[in-house]
Amino acid sequence: LDLGAKWINDVRAGNDDPDILRVVAEANCPYVVMHSRGNSKTMGQKNNYNNVVTDVIDGLHRRTQKAVDFGVK
Repeated sequence: LDLGAKWINDVRAGNDDPDILRVVAEANCPYVVMHSRGNSKTMGQKNNYNNVVTDVIDGLHRRTQKAVDFGVK
């Protein structure tokens, strides 16, 4: 953001850097929450879903709520 970025696309939805949600809230910048499970080394082992659509929606909802709880608008 200090170098001119206008928004943050967080492919890990705040899972890698818990401070990112505070940064986004303070900057009041647009924030894109992405779905992911694990990292590039472990995601293949974490792709077991009961129902991929509802599981992804539920996960995004939880991450979005956490961002809102941090003050992200």
